[in-house]
Amino acid sequence: AVFVLAFSLFNFLIAMVLEDAWYAPYVTWGYIITVLFLMNVYSGFRITSIFGYSYIAELFDRREGMIRWHVIFNFTLLRLQSFNMDYWWTLRTNANQIQNNSMVKKTIAAGENSKSILSPIW
Repeated sequence: AVFVLAFSLFNFLIAMVLEDAWYAPYVTWGYIITVLFLMNVYSGFRITSIFGYSYIAELFDRREGMIRWHVIFNFTLLRLQSFNMDYWWTLRTNANQIQNNSMVKKTIAAGENSKSILSPIW
């Protein structure tokens, strides 16, 4: 659970800090691919490899359960990737819509101030 929370929190921080930067998808993809690769190479992560050897850490490492957590967590990482990309696209779309709406308002305002050929003479 410690690793799942740590990876999820770091992914969330990537999304919130980078927001709609042009390089946000590249950082997100790089992070996800790196974590997937490392989990495949090391068959998950051991608590003793991070916190050092202790009796409690060894107890957690011995209890893998019926299904290895790092195999199931691959799907979670892909969902986190999907969240980051959806968040990035939403921010980019909203920024474009706001920019387009302000351009339309400026055009309408400029058209109201000027006389056109088709406007009535009175």
